[in-house]
Amino acid sequence: MDGLTFLGPFLTRAEFSRLTGIPGRQVALRPDLLRLRGPLGEAYFAFQLDGRSIHPALGSVVHSLKDDYDDLAIADWLVHPHERLGRITPLRALRSRWSAEDVLLAAKEAGPRTE
Repeated sequence: MDGLTFLGPFLTRAEFSRLTGIPGRQVALRPDLLRLRGPLGEAYFAFQLDGRSIHPALGSVVHSLKDDYDDLAIADWLVHPHERLGRITPLRALRSRWSAEDVLLAAKEAGPRTE
């Protein structure tokens, strides 16, 4: 996919594990986390954290969307404004008054790109 937008900063698996207290192997297996994989290993989006824990509503949305979309498409979709959410990004919506269910409805209407 060309033209994807990713919002940093990014954390290594070890950094993510240290911040959350979740063992590294468990971090790698969690279906509610987005990750980038590359020649230098895995990188995790810091926006998934709410302090020192995984943002619960965001984790729920990510887990649900992973049935139909890959991590990169979901990460890109989360940072683009959406009409159904009042022209704010799904990420911002989840950090304000919108529920995970509201954001998932927006994804059903116009979800992540799959090209």
